Amino acid sequence: IMNRPVRESAGKNYLIMTFSEAVKTCLVDKYATLLGRATRSELWWFFFFKCLLALFCFLLVPLANKFLCWLILFIAILLILPEYAAMVRRLHDTGRSGWWIFIQCIPYLGTIILFILLCLPSDGDNKYGSKLQ
Repeated sequence: IMNRPVRESAGKNYLIMTFSEAVKTCLVDKYATLLGRATRSELWWFFFFKCLLALFCFLLVPLANKFLCWLILFIAILLILPEYAAMVRRLHDTGRSGWWIFIQCIPYLGTIILFILLCLPSDGDNKYGSKLQ
């Protein structure tokens, strides 16, 4: 934690992850870990990584052969688990249970509510751990 930048705003400290730290954390350190917490920067940088990868694959698919298309699909499936794990950890950071992720099953409104919950700031130390983990 000491080597990561911490930003102070309104008397509260917020851990800021870089793009590479967030991708490494989600893919290597906490691939399928539902325990603990995730900062906003961790979740949104990983989401940005997935968007960049999807854009790259979208541009590559017209040029790809059948094997490459299957490889792209396999990679997309492998990235579902760390994305949902990061969302659960992010919900923990806001003091909510990971079960809130299922609110997105409500068409349209559920996705909007989940997006808002994922954007909320940390609520400080809670039952899921200390704020700067």
